[in-house]
Amino acid sequence: ECLRDFDQRAVILQIKTGEGKSIVIAMLAIFIVKLHGKRVHVLENNAGLLARDHRTNAPFYAKMGLRSGTDLNDESLHICYCLKADINKRFLRQMICGKLDEELGQTVLIVDEVDDLIVNERPNAHYVQKDHSRTPMVIKAYAALKNGQPQPDDVSEDFWERAVRTAQYCDTKLVSGKDYRQIEDDEGNARIIRLDDEGKVPKVKLTAPWLQWLNYKECGIEPSDETRYAVVCTPYIFNKYMGIFGLTGSVGGKAELKYLARTYHALKFDVPRFLDTCTGDARKITMNRGVEVVDCEASLISRVVAIANHNYERVPVLVIASSLDQLSKLHRALSTRGTMPADEVQRLSEYDETGRSLKDQWETIIDDATKRLGGVDDNRCRVTVTDRFGGRGHDFQVVDRESNANGGMLVVATSVPDEREWIQWKGRTARQDRPGQFHVILDQSVPPLSESKNKKILAKLKAPSAVAGSTSTRSKASDALTDDAKIEMLLDLSDDGIGDRLKQFEGEQATGEKLNELTEKYYKMHPRAYEDEEWPCAKYLESDIKLRRFLGVHADASPAEIRNAAKSEFGIELE
Repeated sequence: ECLRDFDQRAVILQIKTGEGKSIVIAMLAIFIVKLHGKRVHVLENNAGLLARDHRTNAPFYAKMGLRSGTDLNDESLHICYCLKADINKRFLRQMICGKLDEELGQTVLIVDEVDDLIVNERPNAHYVQKDHSRTPMVIKAYAALKNGQPQPDDVSEDFWERAVRTAQYCDTKLVSGKDYRQIEDDEGNARIIRLDDEGKVPKVKLTAPWLQWLNYKECGIEPSDETRYAVVCTPYIFNKYMGIFGLTGSVGGKAELKYLARTYHALKFDVPRFLDTCTGDARKITMNRGVEVVDCEASLISRVVAIANHNYERVPVLVIASSLDQLSKLHRALSTRGTMPADEVQRLSEYDETGRSLKDQWETIIDDATKRLGGVDDNRCRVTVTDRFGGRGHDFQVVDRESNANGGMLVVATSVPDEREWIQWKGRTARQDRPGQFHVILDQSVPPLSESKNKKILAKLKAPSAVAGSTSTRSKASDALTDDAKIEMLLDLSDDGIGDRLKQFEGEQATGEKLNELTEKYYKMHPRAYEDEEWPCAKYLESDIKLRRFLGVHADASPAEIRNAAKSEFGIELE
């Protein structure tokens, strides 16, 4: 209420990694429930952090007489830990039932890392559902294609041509590991999922017509014809909350801060480090052990293996790969070419190479990552290989005195992401009053260093670094850069990409907000049960068919076009 008096909907608190963000979130949640009588949703960045943070804080909530959990559909909870996909699905359900505003208007959102507020992924989720009127024909068409048979007599020319085009597109255009991958769900069933533009598993499931064909062909899942029935735009949904508190290691650059202010009317506040408020010099500095550029991926892998071989007897080593594919290559190389025992090279990722979830192993892998092994003659630590999943949020506690005396956990990064992600990666080491160190190895044959526009940057990165310890990040004796200055240059390069991406998504977000508003108002007029409801619904058959067509035709339309069409076709006034 105080925020709204000042026309603000959100407060972003920048708290450095390792400063106790999880307990701050817990105390804030209790404050909101106890003093203001509102429900709280705690939005976590990934499933591992969700399970860990709720398990840690649940006894605290219980002692305060509050019910907590991880099921958004449990309306008895005062505090619910959830993921972005959970929120989208929950409020899709509420929207279909015509009850969206009733819940969100009395709930406060606490966001653990503002990545979920900033459009890292596409802002709109176009939800599809099995279309009962079209599915029988799709099943027959795909069965004929899979079995090498001609067009069935009872499949229309239009459906057959579409099925053939889809199969050809999958065979000629899509690449496993880049556009899609096969995973194993919690029940042990194999299925194909679509990856995002960077080849990563998205937080909110992405849909595409070709998924039906691939899942049928590769996993034997019966196909269906899925048509659009709703749109959920993440910023539109989040802005319906009563208020938003975001806690983050780093907001990022100017582009992200501008986006947060414009989209959520957010204020930013920098929280000082706890140890900076104390006397003495307990806080340790993270040491930069070097920024190197190599000519190809094979050289990069060899260099990472050499660094791990040199350091694993002294400190725990955490290697953060640039992709899932590179993670697998590094894990194999370290296991076969490393001088450490092969079974002491760990893989920390959402899925193993076969697509099986590693969720039940995450906690053990993280705990083991920092433990010292062996005796006097063979003293050593483990090497853990991960990707962006393991580079943020997970708490690697280095309590071993020898490791800390040798500089603390060594993070080896094979890319430099945007500033928000980089702060997280560095934050896996030098936590609280413990030392830490990192080493960066980059491949010049892949973007952004392979791009012609970055030739000058590449040359500066490859030049010998200035002597560390000068008062400036740039050497006074020459134009050579220190390793810290090279990191700053790489962060600037990545942050430029963030600004470009936010501009690219601006139009999509504006369109999504209008389609989301239309969907919400449509289902208020035509509510129905979420479960086991045929689409199109028999009760609203004519208008549902009209909505199905509208969402397909206007998926890329301008807000003005959507506003005019909504009024003329449905009599719905959009803001």
